[in-house]
Amino acid sequence: RIIDEEWLSTIVSVGESNDEIGVVGCKIVEPDGSVHYDGRYFPRGTIFPVLRRFYQYNRYEDANPETLEYVDDVVGALFLIKSDVIEEIGGLDEAYSPIYYEESDYCVRVWNAEYRVAYTDETSVEHSRGETSKKIDSAKMESLSQINRTRFITKNYPMLWVLFSIPGVMLKPVLILFARNCGDDSLL
Repeated sequence: RIIDEEWLSTIVSVGESNDEIGVVGCKIVEPDGSVHYDGRYFPRGTIFPVLRRFYQYNRYEDANPETLEYVDDVVGALFLIKSDVIEEIGGLDEAYSPIYYEESDYCVRVWNAEYRVAYTDETSVEHSRGETSKKIDSAKMESLSQINRTRFITKNYPMLWVLFSIPGVMLKPVLILFARNCGDDSLL
């Protein structure tokens, strides 16, 4: 639902403010006014729920986007894609259809093409979360989530990064026990 009559001109203005911007997103709010999503940074819990504590793969440190911020991705409920970007990298990858990770994948492609993904809180739109997912059987939706998460990770993260992070995660509990037994917290 449109809650700001100037939303489109605001988004376009942000996109036109810098030739390096390829995608623009804005604050997305729930019908009750709470923030649904703003700009996001990788990895998040839905991408690497365990690994995110041990390894950073962010272009930016976690921060609260203010006014105009460059972020890893913006939620697909509403984002503006410049026509030059579409001509260069194409549209959304339909392999993610009907739901999950298509906007994140697109934003990675935007960054890889040396454009920026911008978030602005100068405008917002209302989005009722889950309207698409309500139409899909819950078991199928969970399956789509897992399939598309795996697709996103294997397509966009260096495989060596993923493979070498797993032993680090498995080794962490051993290091904790060893450090406690030795009384040396510097190992943690």
